[in-house]
Amino acid sequence: MKLEEPAMLLRLRRLREERAARERAQATARRNAAEAQAQQRRAALQVFDAELAALSGHLDAISEATVARVALYASARREDLAERRERCEYDLIDDEEALTDAQRALDEATLNWRTAHVRSDAAMGLLQKARRDSRRAAEQRLEREQPAARHALAIATAS
Repeated sequence: MKLEEPAMLLRLRRLREERAARERAQATARRNAAEAQAQQRRAALQVFDAELAALSGHLDAISEATVARVALYASARREDLAERRERCEYDLIDDEEALTDAQRALDEATLNWRTAHVRSDAAMGLLQKARRDSRRAAEQRLEREQPAARHALAIATAS
């Protein structure tokens, strides 16, 4: 086998491995961004929960006369917080679905990279074997040619 063929195969395999590594890095970045978005959404839900609890705590701490004056405001504020919290919950569901999709894409990209890496290693092994075989063939050729050259030299010097 000529050395050019395994060398070209190795080059092709390494290029594919590099492309798979880039795609894997991009998938990792997308997954990390989706994870960060979901974390932000969870934190926002905690903020809404804290604001709702604080509003209830303030209403419990004030006198009945004051509650009557701020009841409409407190009710509107509670409804606004509850509505924003509900929208945030729906957004979190979407974010978690996006995170799941991004994780699947990362898993697939990782599998593709591993496959490309194994194929690249196999091509490297094939090239190394071809080089060994080529060296061995050259050594055998040299061993065959040396006795013939010695014989020719002996005949030339004997004459």
